[in-house]
Amino acid sequence: HCTLLPLLGTLPAIGSPRFLSKLPIPNIVGYNTRAVSGYKFVGADFIGVDNTEDSTLGDLQTNCDLTGETGTGWQALADSVVQLDENGTFVRKLVFLPGYIASEFGAEEGWYDNDAAAVEDFSKCLNDESITFGKGIQVSADEGAEVRFCGQVKNAPTVIDVEGYMIIANCAPKPLKLGDLQTNCDLTGELGTGWQALADSVVLLDENGTYVRKLVFLPGYIASEFGAQEGWYDNDDAAVEDFTSCWNDLVSWEPGEGFQVSADAGAAITIKSALAAE
Repeated sequence: HCTLLPLLGTLPAIGSPRFLSKLPIPNIVGYNTRAVSGYKFVGADFIGVDNTEDSTLGDLQTNCDLTGETGTGWQALADSVVQLDENGTFVRKLVFLPGYIASEFGAEEGWYDNDAAAVEDFSKCLNDESITFGKGIQVSADEGAEVRFCGQVKNAPTVIDVEGYMIIANCAPKPLKLGDLQTNCDLTGELGTGWQALADSVVLLDENGTYVRKLVFLPGYIASEFGAQEGWYDNDDAAVEDFTSCWNDLVSWEPGEGFQVSADAGAAITIKSALAAE
C-alpha cells in the first residue's frame, strides 16, 4: 500500500538550486492515472516504496467497477493487457476479474488468461507476474478505461537493454522528449557496438496500433559530415541522406506512456531520473 499524492505538476523545478541542495532526495510517493482507450502502450513510472524496481500485474490498478452496478471504466473480462514476444508477436491477453465475480467462483480478484476466463477457469491468477521497470505493456480497452501505477519516484537513471521488438515506457514522472533518450550508440565511429546508428529505431504507431514511421539515431561523427544536428531523424529521410529535419523535439511521451523500439542485440536506452542531478 502507498500514500497517494497526485504527483504530476507538484514536483519542484528539477534544476533549481533549492531542489538540488536537498540531495540526497527523500522518498516521493505518488501515482499516475492514464486513460487507455484504444491501442496503448503503458508502463510503471514509479518503483515500489520498498525500492523494488519491478512491479507486478497485481500492482496495475484499473478503474474497473468492483460492485457490478455501474459498468463504467475498465470492462471486466473484456478490456485487456496484451503480452507480446521479442518479435512483437501476440502471446496472450489477460483480463481483469473483479471481486464481485471472483467471489462466485471462490477465486482471487485480479488478472487471468483470457482463454481460461472464457471457459470460467479461474484457477490460475496471474497477479504475481513481473513487469520489468522501464519496459511497457500493451493495453487494448474501450473509451473510459484507465490504469494506474503508484509508488516511489526513482532517483537514479534507468538503463534498459533492448533486443528485438520491445515496448519501452517513460519511467520518469515527467514528460520525455525523443531527444532525451540516451542510447549506447558509439559516438566516435570506431566501435560499432551497442545501438546501431541509422539502423536500430524508435517506431511510432497511431492510436489503432498502425505503423506511422520509424526514427533512427544520427551520431555526431556522421552528423558533422552533413552539417546536421546529432539526434533522431525519419528513416525515410535518412535513407536519402536528408538531415534537414531533426525530430529531437517533435515527439514526446507523458509519464507512464510507452513506445516501440526495434534493435539488435547489445542495444540499450537510458531514461534519466526526474530527481537526480545527472
